[in-house]
Amino acid sequence: MTIRALIVEDEPLAIDRLRSCLAYASELDLVGEARNGAAAVEMIDRFKPDLVFLDIQLPILSGFEVLRSVEYRPAVIFTTAHDEYAVPAFEWGAFDYLLKPFDKERVALALSRFQERSGLSDGGVALVERLDTMESKGALQRFFVKQRGVTIPVDSEHIVAILAEGDYCRVHLENENHLVHLPLREFENRLSSVLFRRVHRSALINIAKVVRIEASGRGANVSMQGGVTAPASRSGLAQLKSLRL
Repeated sequence: MTIRALIVEDEPLAIDRLRSCLAYASELDLVGEARNGAAAVEMIDRFKPDLVFLDIQLPILSGFEVLRSVEYRPAVIFTTAHDEYAVPAFEWGAFDYLLKPFDKERVALALSRFQERSGLSDGGVALVERLDTMESKGALQRFFVKQRGVTIPVDSEHIVAILAEGDYCRVHLENENHLVHLPLREFENRLSSVLFRRVHRSALINIAKVVRIEASGRGANVSMQGGVTAPASRSGLAQLKSLRL
């Protein structure tokens, strides 16, 4: 199935680079380019693309202002040279966040994630070549969090557990934790299903970091590396038992 895409970027060199990275994706149809935020709003509502590669710092309207202004909401992959926008980008539901300068492999990963999550593949055939080093196709390998005004990269393999706290999630690493304004479902959808399992409505854990499982009532308490304890429901406990941890 053809995926109709729009590039929103004000730098000619960045447009050329992105076009070059996308040239091998035969099922991708580039319907146009917008060089500023106002043109982006007009083209998104007119062409209704499946996917938009959206820069954040644009003339007239920023990338976020573009999304506030459109009537039609496409899927978005943000492209920017600034990592400080990563958290709000994912709050806007971005499929991915490409930091410039990006390469063909990184763009391929973003497109694979979009294809898998959107269901726009043809019978499971990939839009772009697989990356053999990936444990799970399209899985998020790194994201950014803000801590006291500082943007910090987090590699997914270092996550011990993610626990829901109301509208937020606390991302636990072995020696620190970060409060992130994203629902647990977003992390479940984006992180590798090989490593991460939803064992409770409020808990997503890295199964490689499990230390001990103790039955408790109808479920269990799961002790993780770094002293973190996560709850597991009855179905979550059954899932862990099936993995023979």
